[in-house]
Amino acid sequence: MTLPSADVLLEDCAAVLAESRCAEFCTDLCAEAVRRGIPVIVDVDRAMSLREGLLTASTHLVFSSEPLQETAGESDEGEALKKIAKLTPSLLAGTRGPRGTIWLDADGELKETPAFPVHTVDTLGAGDIFHGAFALAITEGQEQSEALRFASAAAALKCTRFGGAFAAPQRVEVEELLRQGRATSPAPMA
Repeated sequence: MTLPSADVLLEDCAAVLAESRCAEFCTDLCAEAVRRGIPVIVDVDRAMSLREGLLTASTHLVFSSEPLQETAGESDEGEALKKIAKLTPSLLAGTRGPRGTIWLDADGELKETPAFPVHTVDTLGAGDIFHGAFALAITEGQEQSEALRFASAAAALKCTRFGGAFAAPQRVEVEELLRQGRATSPAPMA
């Protein structure tokens, strides 16, 4: 089987969303997408080597909490992001479930996007919903802070229903939750 060329794969592409576990397969394609100015969002769902090609073949690295700590060798998630930031030009974030998302702004300052408090019944697929919503928001030109809030709302709504990715909310639901503005206030960043 011959795989399609990067030209074919990226022809109509507004963004690339990849998982870190697929690095061997997708790093070259992601690097070409970055070279073409196409956003590349990587869902970091496993510890990465600090020499991993996806560190530079991406525009956004969104870590889950444990892989963030393991990748950086730091138990403090904020310090872990700062350590990884020295190795990549990618915008960095770390999801922490009900504790919200932390991220580094363009100046390297640690920021937080609070979680939306919901009655959680099923978290299966919440990370996939988060990353997909984040990628959508980035392709629409939302700033990182807005994109993270949009993704947080989408993932929160998914957690209120059973069904993994099949329980993904409709956009109108996400926008309603954003209008209601029920995110919890972030704790002060140290």
